[in-house]
Amino acid sequence: MWKLCVSRSFERAIRQIPKEYQRRIVAWHDEHAEGIFDPTDIDKVVWLTKDKLFGRIRFGRYRLGLMVDRENQRIVLGYVGARGDFYKRFPGGNS
Repeated sequence: MWKLCVSRSFERAIRQIPKEYQRRIVAWHDEHAEGIFDPTDIDKVVWLTKDKLFGRIRFGRYRLGLMVDRENQRIVLGYVGARGDFYKRFPGGNS
C-alpha cells in the first residue's frame, strides 16, 4: 500500500490559490489518504516522465504535481500552481 505525503512547497503553494481549488484538491487528497494500491492506477494523472516518477493532475486552471518514491512506497504531493507557473517549477531540476 502506497502512502500519500505532502511536501513543504505544496503546503506553501496551496495557500496561494483560490479557496474553490483548495477545496477540490483537499477533497482529492482525502479520497486517497488511506492509501493507494498502485500509483499508475490513479485517475486523471498525466505522467510527465517515461519512468512514471513525476505526474500531474489538472484541477481547472491549476495543476497538482506528484512525485513517486518507489523505494519508500510514497507518493509526494510536490507542488500546486497555475498552469504557466507549474511547468516552470515542477518537476524540479535536482530530483
